[in-house]
Amino acid sequence: HPTACCTLPAPSSMPPKGKGKEGTAPPGLPRIGERVTNKLIPVFDAAAVKASFDQDAKSKAGEPYLDVDFDGVLPMPTALEAEVSTWVRPKELGEAEPYVLEPTIDPDNPRVLANGLDTSSSHREGTRELLDWLSSSILLVAEHAPFVAEGNYLWQLIHPQNEQGVPRYNERGRYVVRLFDHGEWRAVTIDDRLPLDANKRPLFPRSKSPLELWPMLLCKAVIKLASRTVSGLNRNDPMVVTAITGWLPQVVPIDPARQPEHLVWEELIRALADRGAMAGLVAASDNSDPDAFGEVEAAGLRTGPLVMALEFRATHDRGNMARLKSDLLEWKGPFADTDEERWTKVLDEELGWHRRQRLRKVAAGAFLPDFWTSEASLNSFFGSLYIWRDPAEWTHSAKLSGITHVPGHQDALLSLRGASDLLVALTVSPAGGTAEAPCWVRLDRHDFDETRAAPAKLHLDASRTASVVVRASPGAYHLSCHSATELTDFPAFFHWTVVVCASVPLALGTPLAVAADEGGRKTGVLATSEYNAMEANLWALPVRARVAFKGDPGDWADETGRVPATLRFEPHDDKAARHLCVHFVDNDTGQEVSLAALHGSGLRVRPGQQAAYAVLVETKAPVDLNRDAFTLELRSPVDTEITLEPVMPLVTTLGAYVPSFAHTASGKHVLFRIVAAGASRSTAALRLELGDPDAEVTVRVWRYSKEAPDGVVFKTKQGRGVCVVASVPVEVGDGGKGAVAGARTVVEAELSRATVERLKLLRPPRGAAPHPEHPLDPALQAADEEALLAAAAAGGSNLAVPSKGGARRQSTAVTGDKGDKRRMSKAQPGPPPEAAEPLAAAPGKLAYKLMALSDVAVTLEADDSREKELAAMKAAWEQGEAGRFARGMASRAKFLVHAGALSEASAQALVATLPAPTAAKGGGGGAKGDGRKSKPNSRAQTPGGTANERSALWHAPIIKPAGGEPELLGPEGRTERQAAISAAEAAEAERRQALFDARGGHHGPRGEAIAAIASERARARESLAASNAAFQETWKQLCAERKGPEDNPPEPPKKGKSKK
Repeated sequence: HPTACCTLPAPSSMPPKGKGKEGTAPPGLPRIGERVTNKLIPVFDAAAVKASFDQDAKSKAGEPYLDVDFDGVLPMPTALEAEVSTWVRPKELGEAEPYVLEPTIDPDNPRVLANGLDTSSSHREGTRELLDWLSSSILLVAEHAPFVAEGNYLWQLIHPQNEQGVPRYNERGRYVVRLFDHGEWRAVTIDDRLPLDANKRPLFPRSKSPLELWPMLLCKAVIKLASRTVSGLNRNDPMVVTAITGWLPQVVPIDPARQPEHLVWEELIRALADRGAMAGLVAASDNSDPDAFGEVEAAGLRTGPLVMALEFRATHDRGNMARLKSDLLEWKGPFADTDEERWTKVLDEELGWHRRQRLRKVAAGAFLPDFWTSEASLNSFFGSLYIWRDPAEWTHSAKLSGITHVPGHQDALLSLRGASDLLVALTVSPAGGTAEAPCWVRLDRHDFDETRAAPAKLHLDASRTASVVVRASPGAYHLSCHSATELTDFPAFFHWTVVVCASVPLALGTPLAVAADEGGRKTGVLATSEYNAMEANLWALPVRARVAFKGDPGDWADETGRVPATLRFEPHDDKAARHLCVHFVDNDTGQEVSLAALHGSGLRVRPGQQAAYAVLVETKAPVDLNRDAFTLELRSPVDTEITLEPVMPLVTTLGAYVPSFAHTASGKHVLFRIVAAGASRSTAALRLELGDPDAEVTVRVWRYSKEAPDGVVFKTKQGRGVCVVASVPVEVGDGGKGAVAGARTVVEAELSRATVERLKLLRPPRGAAPHPEHPLDPALQAADEEALLAAAAAGGSNLAVPSKGGARRQSTAVTGDKGDKRRMSKAQPGPPPEAAEPLAAAPGKLAYKLMALSDVAVTLEADDSREKELAAMKAAWEQGEAGRFARGMASRAKFLVHAGALSEASAQALVATLPAPTAAKGGGGGAKGDGRKSKPNSRAQTPGGTANERSALWHAPIIKPAGGEPELLGPEGRTERQAAISAAEAAEAERRQALFDARGGHHGPRGEAIAAIASERARARESLAASNAAFQETWKQLCAERKGPEDNPPEPPKKGKSKK
């Protein structure tokens, strides 16, 4: 269909009046195949329009011009058709010469409606509603005259014009009105014939000056533009304002019962705060509830007029208030000027309304069209909010047009180069026949390498024209236009136009064109590379690449300086593609994006960073993967460099969850805290596997430095059974070359409370009887001892080996590609961990395996910083108070005996194995290892070993004191010991009760004496009160008996000598 500008034909070349021959299309409706298709109105061309009117002036005067479209008879809207009695030329309206615009215009204010609009109407209800809508739409544009672009204001749309751009009267009666439709300003040609009603009055909205023509010519052009459908122009149609301004409409229904709170108010204030927007409201017209509709009418509203929204305020006295205006209605609802109940002096002053002065003006006969009302009134009395936005206020825009029919739809692509608000507008009109059907445009996120449908970003419905504002991130979007009607005998064709406006550069077009634009990005490709073969069930990183983005991003950068990028990893082996996962990592911030589909768009990167990003490809396939080639592709607007990095052998550490009383009390169940260190600074990928596939774990990466000695959380990830952290910063270990003092990375894993309870990993409360699954249970101890001894004899290293004092020590192994291994800790040699059976979940226990892969040699060691600090503090305390350690050991031995688990000899032998505190360097009494003082009687001053060593008294499965094997009590011995302890406790309770009774007998006489004294004091107070009451009564009697002048008491004699 024609979308380019075209010139208007000369009047002499216009088709003659009348219908065409049978089988030929009427003028303006050319035939396409066997279907009659409506052609879009030509795009407005100012030069062609002026040339056509110049030719009219040169030609001899002939018959008045007759509009040949629609066979010379303009199809009127259904609401106006019955009211038309005849059509007349302007000269037939009066004896004087008519004019398009009043010639006496104020040059200082040329856009003022000098004559105003005659809004009086005596027509039937349906006709009046449409005429009121036309009048109020014109008044809305006039109210926002300063914001309408030059050449687009009301009468400036009508041609011919003089040299000053003022429309002039054409003797031939031909006018071209410039109206906006389908994303373009178009030339609508009309004649000057005007419809009259039965009272011989012009039907269209008119000026108060009967000879001024511009309102009627403008309305006739709008009606012609809307006449391509059966019903034509309808009331409440936003296309009227769109046609005469070019601003795009949005309709927001008002339904408080189904909408979020303050939705309409937020949309209203957003529109009024925008310079390039205007808003209005229409009354609720739901006749299903007569009572509610009666309240709307009682408030002075009716269907038809558009009420302008001009201002909003958030008041302290009455909340949110809005100032509205209507020249066709008189507001009688809440906060009308006559509403004495709601208006207060404070509100009047806050709004600057001067209500009393307005009431005096109204009493003098003035009509004041504006009024204030509340947010609640907006939701109660109005049905829709209309917003029109000026697309010229957006810095970038694009338009796409086409013809679609049912079945089928049209597809396009939108490329957005930065984050921005999008103004998306859809305009539809029938291209075949006059059938109306709702159409919609759908906006989805698009991935050039992804074929699956993405969730809809936008779904916009329109029966004629509609728009909406939506926030969008950079990237590509798939745009499709659909129609809801399906006609089998005569398929319905529709013109559709999509206009997209944004504040950043964009591209809108066919998929091929936009894909070519996207393909213009610079591409970094790493091809002809191979990854090594991988064994089944072995976690590996077949590809580890360093990525750098360089160059000037230009207008691709968003407000944060980031540019879009796309990633695609393609292994040549289809079997391997099903078992690979790609991670794109920002090493500076720790953010990582996992791409299970091996490709994705929407990545945001910062150019100029050297080696700031990494691409990791991980796998743990259930089958062997052969050595094969792959292709890694990164596309971005800047230069991209991709460099492969080597991957060192796998590092593994194993252990099990060891609960403590501190975990039970605080609710924090820490699985481990491990320090990740390397031969040089780099990043490592970690994989944590738990013995229970449903165990929930949270992994936190802590970074410590001189600036942050207490540590900060670098990143957090959660998992179930397995958790992979693709990027963990690795610092140089202590004593290594290039090590930074205080810099270290600690990986902490914490189990969820639900997992701990489900697996019964909580410790029993203090003082409770030993549970059958308790680590000190003899049966479990014997079983664990036999299993560990058997594993040690076989050379195994997959089980946690007990350390000194009973605490478990984790074993770490490094496995190479050929099965060689190098010990990273003092664990016993054995087969590599990968050859072990999968971790199994035993009742009351949870094993784990932590693996690390990096381009440098990595060590994983338990975080013993707290233990070292406590050891230093204990050594300082021992120096300050000799014998403290010995007293602590005696208390521990007594506690173990009291708990009924060990005999006295075994308890003393056990606590004797704990290491005595060593002298701290430069330490003093009560000081920490770094010289800081600790609080007295704090937990840190508790005598004994480290925290792990103290917990080992309860949890070590094997106890090996220095004096030999422990003397463990059997079930009968433990029962006797518990009975003896219970008897001792009962005797102690009897002794305390006897002491209490004795104390009560001693204090009995003293209590009786105190009670007697209190009773005597009470009787004295009662006697004093009675005496006071008797005195008052006697005084009253004396005053009544006293006599004197005017019943006043005699004055007392004056002091001094009396006269003789």
